[in-house]
Amino acid sequence: MLYLLRRLTRIFSLVTLLFWAFQTRHTILGAVDFAKTAPTRVRMGRGKEVGLGAEVHWALLRDPRLRGANIRVGSIDGSTVVLCAPSTETRANLAREVVSRLPGVRDVRLEDPAAHPAPITVTSAPLAG
Repeated sequence: MLYLLRRLTRIFSLVTLLFWAFQTRHTILGAVDFAKTAPTRVRMGRGKEVGLGAEVHWALLRDPRLRGANIRVGSIDGSTVVLCAPSTETRANLAREVVSRLPGVRDVRLEDPAAHPAPITVTSAPLAG
């Protein structure tokens, strides 16, 4: 009986964790992408941006009002933070307020990634000769 209770508790904990991860997937994926650039930023002498980026991502994850919001950190340049959110995201201004209250943040901008599509890359086939 104790074994069954432990097993059910573990399953419940795992389901709860997976639900939380699903709700915060946009912020988590943005944090992972930002973490990949951390070594390069440190080598370039921009270590403060790495710390600020961690604080921004943590603030977005910690605020329960932003749970499930499609908001990502687009870039951090000095003390300017760019948040990317589609124009349909109603909580984008709330995210801007949360981030602007952090120490070290001077300016927060919102951008719609759909408004600035990525450039189309055209590759040419090698010439047969």
